Amino acid sequence: MLWVAEYESSLGILHIQNTNTFEINDQVEDFCQTLTLLRAHSLRVIFCGDSDHVCTYQIVCIAKSSRHSRSVARGLLDAKDRLAAKLLGIEGYDYGEWIALDFGVLIVHIFDSDAYSAFKGDTLWQEYPSLWYSSDREIMDTHSTHVRV
Repeated sequence: MLWVAEYESSLGILHIQNTNTFEINDQVEDFCQTLTLLRAHSLRVIFCGDSDHVCTYQIVCIAKSSRHSRSVARGLLDAKDRLAAKLLGIEGYDYGEWIALDFGVLIVHIFDSDAYSAFKGDTLWQEYPSLWYSSDREIMDTHSTHVRV
């Protein structure tokens, strides 16, 4: 892992960033935008492509409740044709705490907020490079941080 540090003396801030990043493709971007429109938050895109993992990308996101999780999953299923995606499997829909939708090269994990906390969702698949996706369509490196010195 390669880290870059840059000191901004006028503000007294040290910027530290992991340069181990990756590009997301248009389909993953479309999924992220759709999830954002469905009011899912804290989207994290995980790149598994260079490993023996079953998929190339995973998206982990949070819904407000199990009911909202099911609503987000239904929204993705309704949009799958527009997203040019074929659903291969779905798990956890009945309970809604953690729903996994398998689209082949992409798996979407929708957690309700309680399940995300219980499973420590921000630490899942941390061995893979990941990016946070924000609602203003910027991609942010998960290992970027700002330290006031």
